[in-house]
Amino acid sequence: MAKNKMTIVQMNAVEELYGYNLTKQKVARFMLSYEIGTLAFTVLLYERWWITLIWMVLVGLYVYKSLLPKQVMANYKRRALTERNRFINMVTQGMATKNANIIAVLRRAKEKVKGEFADDLSILIATLVSEDNYEAKHQAFKNLSDKYKEDIYFVLFLEQIETVYHEDQYHIETFQTFKDSHNRLLMKQKTFIRKKKEVQTSMMSMLGLSFVMLAIMLMSNGIDKYISIYAHALGGTITSTIYLLVIGFIIHSFYKKYYDDEVTRF
Repeated sequence: MAKNKMTIVQMNAVEELYGYNLTKQKVARFMLSYEIGTLAFTVLLYERWWITLIWMVLVGLYVYKSLLPKQVMANYKRRALTERNRFINMVTQGMATKNANIIAVLRRAKEKVKGEFADDLSILIATLVSEDNYEAKHQAFKNLSDKYKEDIYFVLFLEQIETVYHEDQYHIETFQTFKDSHNRLLMKQKTFIRKKKEVQTSMMSMLGLSFVMLAIMLMSNGIDKYISIYAHALGGTITSTIYLLVIGFIIHSFYKKYYDDEVTRF
């Protein structure tokens, strides 16, 4: 499923994978800030309701078709990573017990996680206890690894679980090493997300400041002169359109990076 071509039904289905819902109120709140900004700039620059309406529709479609799906997918990936991290910590804690049974540990850990990942674990555990064929069990591990292959520490942790399942011997230090690595990954991502939100806040503040300065400059000789000389003049309309397109390009470029949480590349 292409994340920038999702319908509202598909986006809600993704939200439901970890117990959330994409309500009309949530969609409206997400779109509101972009639409308010568009309304403010276009009313100031054009003073024509029909041009404002066109911009409102275009921005609304962009936010709904591009930014909202990206936000939904980002939330989904963050929640899934949190659940995998909880699983890794629970299994490591369980395996620290003397003579721990891997199936029992997996079952206890499964009860502590939620959403789609809990369902994935249920499939794995069911396969391990019901199948006698090695290939079927190995495939169950592989299916789970392939689904979350971007999380390299989780994949390595799962490989360790498979080894323990078949050999029934392990070193708890190996589990702890992968657990510590995954914990650091999660903390690094949280720090990364926090810094991105700070940059987002700064960008929105700069846009707000530019709006105030623009309004002061354009209205310095009075609103009537501004409308006749700039807002309703062809040159003013063209200049305003170019100005808004540049802002749009900057915002689009920012959000292409904003929704990428992959910290292992940095």
